Amino acid sequence: MDEEMKRLVCRMVAGLVASDEDFDDSERAFLDKVLTQFEVPEDEWGAIFPLVEPEEAATAMRSLDTDTQRVTFELLMEGALADGKIAPEEATYLRLIGEAIGMDAASLDARVKVTN
Repeated sequence: MDEEMKRLVCRMVAGLVASDEDFDDSERAFLDKVLTQFEVPEDEWGAIFPLVEPEEAATAMRSLDTDTQRVTFELLMEGALADGKIAPEEATYLRLIGEAIGMDAASLDARVKVTN
């Protein structure tokens, strides 16, 4: 994955965890972990902003190869669950992403359950 793609994925994760406007310490820690995993230097963490809104993320996901789509969706799921619950806004984000990459409705509903 090239540097531009890594930053896009990080921006999607940041957009998801911030979508419910409750950016708590566990979500911040998860985002920090993703930024580190994707080797974004700490002094460039501000470069992940602006966040990627759900519709923009869905469009971006369609342009990714299948493996990157899978990895990104899993990171988004982890991000949504970082605080122990999936908020309605996070569920909407995940469903848009899942639909964009061709996940069937039953699979999405089984994985994306609002838990707050």
